[in-house]
Parts: sequence; structure tokens; C-alpha cells
Amino acid sequence: MKLKIRRTYTFVENRMLEVGKAADTPLRKVAAVLVVENPYAGRYVRNLNPLIKASAALGRELVAMAVAAVVTDGVPRFVGRSRNTPAPMRNVRVSECRIPQDYTGSAH
Repeated sequence: MKLKIRRTYTFVENRMLEVGKAADTPLRKVAAVLVVENPYAGRYVRNLNPLIKASAALGRELVAMAVAAVVTDGVPRFVGRSRNTPAPMRNVRVSECRIPQDYTGSAH
């Protein structure tokens, strides 16, 4: 079974200030959301295993969305990546990434 994605949402929050104090390292939070069509809508289905197995592919899609929201070519990014980006963060690079770069669903 393949689930049909109806909508996607990505939310990124960057906190430069917390309780009135500037953060040494800005706190970044990301949330990725998929809205899928319910293949069982309007009827009772006892065995949801096909739906559960199909959700693994959605998990890979969510990871790809979340990573893409905060990293471009190994560089963490902020919303408004110009003068809004704090000077210490302009040249930051990801030194090591343990997230698989292959989101095709093949075994890692």
C-alpha cells in the first residue's frame, strides 16, 4: 500500500533571545507534517498492518523535509539568511552528519 500525501507543512522556529537574554547559540526547532489521505475512511477495518507498514516511507519523507528546512549543502541556515543571520553563524558548517542521505527507502 502506498499512502497518498495531500499536503505538507514545515515549521522552523529560531530563537535568538530567551527570557530577555541573547542566546550564545540560537535555538532552532523544526517540525515537518504530512497530511495523508485515509484509505480506510468511512469503513471499519480490523487489520491496520498495511497502513502501519506504509507509514515507514512517510517517516523517511518527514526526515528529508526536516533536514531540508535547516541545512543546505551542509550549511545550517536561518530564515532570512542575510543581515538577520547572527555574524558568528554566517560561516558555520556541519562537520559530521549521521543522517542517511538516501531517502529512497533502501536499507542503510
